[in-house]
Amino acid sequence: YAWALIKHPLPIIPNLRVEYVSIYDEGTTTGKVNGITVSKAPTTVDMKQVDFVPYYNLLDNTFWMTIDAGIDIKLIQTDAVVGKVYADTSTSVIPFLYLRDRVEIPATNVGIESDVKFITDGSSTIYDARAKVDYTFEITPVIKPAIEIGYRIQDFNIDDDDDSTKGHLKYKGVYAGIMLRF
Repeated sequence: YAWALIKHPLPIIPNLRVEYVSIYDEGTTTGKVNGITVSKAPTTVDMKQVDFVPYYNLLDNTFWMTIDAGIDIKLIQTDAVVGKVYADTSTSVIPFLYLRDRVEIPATNVGIESDVKFITDGSSTIYDARAKVDYTFEITPVIKPAIEIGYRIQDFNIDDDDDSTKGHLKYKGVYAGIMLRF
Protein backbone atom coordinates (compact mmCIF):
# COMPACT_ATOMS: atom_id res chain seq x y z
CA TYR A 1 0.00 0.00 0.00
CA ALA A 2 1.44 3.36 -1.02
CA TRP A 3 -0.18 6.77 -1.36
CA ALA A 4 0.52 10.42 -2.08
CA LEU A 5 -1.62 13.44 -1.27
CA ILE A 6 -1.33 16.54 -3.46
CA LYS A 7 -2.89 19.68 -1.96
CA HIS A 8 -2.89 23.19 -3.38
CA PRO A 9 -4.43 26.58 -2.47
CA LEU A 10 -6.85 26.96 -5.44
CA PRO A 11 -10.38 26.24 -4.12
CA ILE A 12 -11.97 25.61 -7.54
CA ILE A 13 -9.59 22.81 -8.54
CA PRO A 14 -9.89 19.60 -6.49
CA ASN A 15 -6.96 18.22 -4.53
CA LEU A 16 -5.69 14.78 -5.54
CA ARG A 17 -4.95 11.59 -3.63
CA VAL A 18 -3.30 8.68 -5.50
CA GLU A 19 -3.12 5.21 -3.96
CA TYR A 20 -1.67 1.84 -4.97
CA VAL A 21 -2.62 -1.51 -3.39
CA SER A 22 -1.50 -5.01 -4.32
CA ILE A 23 -3.36 -8.07 -2.97
CA TYR A 24 -2.48 -11.70 -3.63
CA ASP A 25 -4.74 -14.43 -2.24
CA GLU A 26 -4.94 -18.20 -2.42
CA GLY A 27 -7.99 -20.23 -1.45
CA THR A 28 -10.70 -22.49 -2.81
CA THR A 29 -13.85 -21.96 -4.85
CA THR A 30 -17.10 -23.89 -4.58
CA GLY A 31 -20.01 -23.27 -6.96
CA LYS A 32 -20.39 -22.75 -10.69
CA VAL A 33 -17.54 -21.29 -12.72
CA ASN A 34 -18.16 -20.81 -16.46
CA GLY A 35 -21.12 -23.18 -16.15
CA ILE A 36 -19.01 -25.93 -14.56
CA THR A 37 -19.70 -26.98 -10.98
CA VAL A 38 -16.54 -27.02 -8.85
CA SER A 39 -15.98 -28.03 -5.25
CA LYS A 40 -12.99 -26.71 -3.34
CA ALA A 41 -11.11 -25.87 -6.55
CA PRO A 42 -7.71 -24.27 -5.85
CA THR A 43 -8.03 -20.57 -6.57
CA THR A 44 -5.59 -17.66 -6.83
CA VAL A 45 -6.43 -13.99 -7.14
CA ASP A 46 -3.76 -11.38 -7.86
CA MET A 47 -5.29 -7.90 -7.71
CA LYS A 48 -3.52 -4.58 -8.31
CA GLN A 49 -5.45 -1.37 -7.64
CA VAL A 50 -4.68 2.25 -8.45
CA ASP A 51 -7.01 4.91 -7.06
CA PHE A 52 -7.24 8.46 -8.40
CA VAL A 53 -9.21 10.51 -5.86
CA PRO A 54 -10.01 14.13 -6.76
CA TYR A 55 -11.53 15.66 -3.61
CA TYR A 56 -12.45 18.93 -1.94
CA ASN A 57 -11.76 19.99 1.64
CA LEU A 58 -15.09 20.68 3.33
CA LEU A 59 -13.13 21.51 6.50
CA ASP A 60 -9.36 21.96 6.42
CA ASN A 61 -7.85 21.80 9.91
CA THR A 62 -10.76 23.82 11.26
CA PHE A 63 -10.75 23.28 15.03
CA TRP A 64 -8.25 20.43 14.45
CA MET A 65 -10.64 18.66 12.07
CA THR A 66 -10.44 17.91 8.36
CA ILE A 67 -13.30 16.56 6.24
CA ASP A 68 -12.81 15.71 2.57
CA ALA A 69 -15.37 14.58 -0.02
CA GLY A 70 -14.93 13.54 -3.62
CA ILE A 71 -14.95 10.66 -6.02
CA ASP A 72 -12.55 7.76 -6.43
CA ILE A 73 -11.77 6.34 -9.83
CA LYS A 74 -10.40 2.86 -9.01
CA LEU A 75 -8.49 0.98 -11.70
CA ILE A 76 -8.35 -2.75 -10.85
CA GLN A 77 -6.27 -5.32 -12.72
CA THR A 78 -7.13 -8.86 -11.67
CA ASP A 79 -5.52 -12.17 -12.56
CA ALA A 80 -7.74 -15.04 -11.36
CA VAL A 81 -7.31 -18.79 -11.74
CA VAL A 82 -9.91 -21.32 -10.54
CA GLY A 83 -8.67 -24.90 -10.81
CA LYS A 84 -8.42 -26.01 -14.42
CA VAL A 85 -11.76 -24.51 -15.48
CA TYR A 86 -11.11 -20.75 -15.42
CA ALA A 87 -8.24 -18.32 -15.95
CA ASP A 88 -8.79 -14.66 -16.66
CA THR A 89 -6.99 -11.36 -16.64
CA SER A 90 -9.31 -8.39 -16.51
CA THR A 91 -9.12 -4.66 -15.99
CA SER A 92 -11.99 -2.71 -14.50
CA VAL A 93 -12.58 0.97 -13.78
CA ILE A 94 -15.03 1.59 -10.94
CA PRO A 95 -16.21 4.99 -9.63
CA PHE A 96 -16.77 5.35 -5.88
CA LEU A 97 -18.00 8.05 -3.55
CA TYR A 98 -15.17 9.15 -1.25
CA LEU A 99 -15.34 10.59 2.28
CA ARG A 100 -12.45 11.17 4.69
CA ASP A 101 -12.28 12.67 8.15
CA ARG A 102 -9.27 13.45 10.32
CA VAL A 103 -8.84 14.87 13.81
CA GLU A 104 -5.53 16.24 15.06
CA ILE A 105 -5.38 15.93 18.85
CA PRO A 106 -4.35 19.37 20.19
CA ALA A 107 -0.90 19.69 21.83
CA THR A 108 0.17 16.27 20.51
CA ASN A 109 1.49 14.94 17.23
CA VAL A 110 -1.28 12.33 17.09
CA GLY A 111 -3.91 12.16 14.36
CA ILE A 112 -6.97 9.92 14.06
CA GLU A 113 -8.28 9.34 10.55
CA SER A 114 -10.82 7.29 8.65
CA ASP A 115 -11.97 7.11 5.06
CA VAL A 116 -14.48 5.17 3.05
CA LYS A 117 -15.00 4.54 -0.66
CA PHE A 118 -18.40 3.10 -1.53
CA ILE A 119 -20.59 2.14 -4.50
CA THR A 120 -23.75 0.06 -4.86
CA ASP A 121 -26.37 -0.61 -7.50
CA GLY A 122 -28.74 -2.43 -5.14
CA SER A 123 -27.57 -5.97 -5.89
CA SER A 124 -23.77 -5.46 -5.94
CA THR A 125 -21.86 -3.49 -3.32
CA ILE A 126 -18.18 -2.65 -3.13
CA TYR A 127 -16.50 -0.68 -0.38
CA ASP A 128 -13.02 0.07 0.90
CA ALA A 129 -12.84 1.44 4.46
CA ARG A 130 -9.89 2.33 6.67
CA ALA A 131 -9.35 3.71 10.17
CA LYS A 132 -5.94 4.65 11.56
CA VAL A 133 -3.94 6.46 14.21
CA ASP A 134 -0.67 8.17 13.31
CA TYR A 135 2.15 9.98 15.07
CA THR A 136 4.31 12.63 13.37
CA PHE A 137 7.89 13.21 14.55
CA GLU A 138 8.96 16.89 14.64
CA ILE A 139 12.57 16.29 13.57
CA THR A 140 12.84 18.98 10.88
CA PRO A 141 10.49 21.83 9.97
CA VAL A 142 10.14 20.73 6.33
CA ILE A 143 10.21 16.92 6.18
CA LYS A 144 8.45 15.15 9.03
CA PRO A 145 8.53 11.36 9.30
CA ALA A 146 5.48 9.63 10.76
CA ILE A 147 4.24 6.17 11.70
CA GLU A 148 0.72 4.82 11.44
CA ILE A 149 -1.27 1.79 12.52
CA GLY A 150 -4.75 1.02 11.28
CA TYR A 151 -7.40 -1.42 10.18
CA ARG A 152 -8.67 -1.82 6.61
CA ILE A 153 -11.55 -3.69 4.97
CA GLN A 154 -12.09 -4.19 1.24
CA ASP A 155 -15.36 -5.96 0.39
CA PHE A 156 -16.33 -6.89 -3.18
CA ASN A 157 -19.85 -8.38 -3.21
CA ILE A 158 -20.86 -8.88 -6.87
CA ASP A 159 -24.31 -10.21 -7.76
CA ASP A 160 -25.46 -9.42 -11.30
CA ASP A 161 -29.22 -9.50 -11.78
CA ASP A 162 -28.93 -12.00 -14.66
CA ASP A 163 -27.14 -14.55 -12.40
CA SER A 164 -24.17 -14.72 -14.79
CA THR A 165 -21.70 -13.30 -12.28
CA LYS A 166 -21.67 -13.79 -8.52
CA GLY A 167 -18.79 -13.57 -6.13
CA HIS A 168 -17.73 -12.30 -2.76
CA LEU A 169 -14.16 -11.32 -1.87
CA LYS A 170 -13.40 -9.73 1.49
CA TYR A 171 -9.97 -8.66 2.68
CA LYS A 172 -9.50 -7.19 6.15
CA GLY A 173 -6.82 -6.74 8.74
CA VAL A 174 -4.43 -4.60 10.73
CA TYR A 175 -1.65 -2.73 8.95
CA ALA A 176 1.27 -0.52 9.94
CA GLY A 177 3.28 1.91 7.91
CA ILE A 178 5.69 4.79 7.72
CA MET A 179 5.24 8.06 5.85
CA LEU A 180 6.85 11.41 5.17
CA ARG A 181 4.97 14.68 5.51
CA PHE A 182 6.20 17.68 3.51
